Amino acid sequence: MKKLFNIMFMILLSIFFISCGIKPTQNVTVLKEKCHQGNAKECYSAGRLYSFGNSVIQNYEKAADFYNKACDLGYGEGCNSLAFFYRDGKGTIKQDPSEAIRLYIKTCNMGYLAGCINLGHMYKKGEVVVKNYSKAKKFYGKACDAGDNNGCYYLRNLYDDKPQRNYKKEVKIYTKACDNGDASACSKLGFLYDRGFGVTKDINKAIELYAKSCEGKYAEGCTNLAYIYYNGEVVKEDYTRAYMIFNSATKLYKKGCDSGDMNACVGLGYAYRLGHGVSISRSKAKSFFTKACNNGNAEGCTAIGLMYENGSGKTQEYEQAVKFLKKACDNNNILGCVGLDNIKK
Repeated sequence: MKKLFNIMFMILLSIFFISCGIKPTQNVTVLKEKCHQGNAKECYSAGRLYSFGNSVIQNYEKAADFYNKACDLGYGEGCNSLAFFYRDGKGTIKQDPSEAIRLYIKTCNMGYLAGCINLGHMYKKGEVVVKNYSKAKKFYGKACDAGDNNGCYYLRNLYDDKPQRNYKKEVKIYTKACDNGDASACSKLGFLYDRGFGVTKDINKAIELYAKSCEGKYAEGCTNLAYIYYNGEVVKEDYTRAYMIFNSATKLYKKGCDSGDMNACVGLGYAYRLGHGVSISRSKAKSFFTKACNNGNAEGCTAIGLMYENGSGKTQEYEQAVKFLKKACDNNNILGCVGLDNIKK
């Protein structure tokens, strides 16, 4: 009987770990050993266990130590997580903006684009450093030019950010519309809570609104929700859940694109470009971006132009990039103009 109880206990314990996003094989002793052998990814994994208190007692100092080892071994996610500690201060680790910036720059230069975006955030918000829109533009642009949809999104918002915009009024309008069943309004309201525009920042409220939007068959709501679980910065990283939500968004984008919604075609293009819910396919991404562009969608022109700009480096690739980015810029798409300027420099 006791043996049966032990077996059942281990099964239930495994189920608990899995439901919390913890793999039973993620034994901290094994991770430490592999880390000491020079495995950067396992150093990072050990750091996450201590950071979130998964199967070990939460310890930010130990987490920082493992993140630092991962970073020294060239693992961008380790540098990015360590920078987050210094940006906000964690445990006995004091807030140190200059060290956070140094680590984010290192992360960005490694090609881990979340570091570039986080630098952009720091300079745009000016919370722990002097606000500098020029530097924010530089780092958002670097992520965008490398094909990161989030980088492009934040860069566009940087240009669209108008001081006279009344976010509090938008909160009231979107709240009423969302309560009346408008899924797109729920997504927009979720974004305001996500960023703290016009309301106190509340990520749990944002998740609730994104989920409501996604349930209402609004693809952008699904995408925003998926990014939260994919990035794992404000909630525990959950790639399985993120993939499932991205997959739902992709299906909605496809349905919209087939029905003539060119914004949906752009969303579908990014899904194939970044591998969100589908296998990465540059050819399919180009196809959907081009379809949107040829039907008058300037964002589609920008997306396909940036793909050509960051392609093989051949002369004809740049010619195509100029063609599409000019078309986007002529239709008042700021990102298209920025991309065109980058080629000319």
